Amino acid sequence: MTSTPPSTEHEPSPTEPPLPVPTGQPLPAPKKPRNNLATAALILCFVFAPVGLVLGIIALVQIHKRGQRGTLPAVIATVWGAFGVMLLGIAAIVIPIAASAIAAEDRLTGECQAVSDAADTLVTSFGETYDLLETDSYQATQHMLHSVIAFNNAVEEVSDPDLDRDVAGLQKQLQNLIVVFDEYAADPSEANGSALDAATPAIDDSMEPIKTTCGY
Repeated sequence: MTSTPPSTEHEPSPTEPPLPVPTGQPLPAPKKPRNNLATAALILCFVFAPVGLVLGIIALVQIHKRGQRGTLPAVIATVWGAFGVMLLGIAAIVIPIAASAIAAEDRLTGECQAVSDAADTLVTSFGETYDLLETDSYQATQHMLHSVIAFNNAVEEVSDPDLDRDVAGLQKQLQNLIVVFDEYAADPSEANGSALDAATPAIDDSMEPIKTTCGY
């Protein structure tokens, strides 16, 4: 009679825990790779916004096509880059305008000072002219003419439109004063004296717009 060989299979001992039964659950999916361009875009958007904006957009396209990680930094880089580009655009418009306004203000200040100095010289010269009128009417007339010419030469470089308009108004009154003064010097009648008295205050009135423009 043939004997049955003993079984080689391990029979669990009543005290041993049972072997784990496979549950059939799939292994976890591998982690998606991170898009390095998104990281670079996030850094560069704070350094130079236009580069960060461009790289952020490229990174978003790559992430969508390749299924990579890094959407958040790419979005931040794109938004911040767009904001930075907008700020650069505003600065490119505002800075030249502000610089031009400052330059115009400085130019006006210099021109106002030149006109003011010329006007002070003119007023002093007028005092000398009226003193001469009592002794030598011809010399007084020549002195008046030279004083006005000197004033016109001093203010001919005025470029500010408002100041130029005000100076032109003063020059018109000065030309009228020369005519009236010449008539009085030739004939110091009461009528010509009254005309001269009326022309002199008109010079002061013509200086008021200049003072207003220059902020005096």
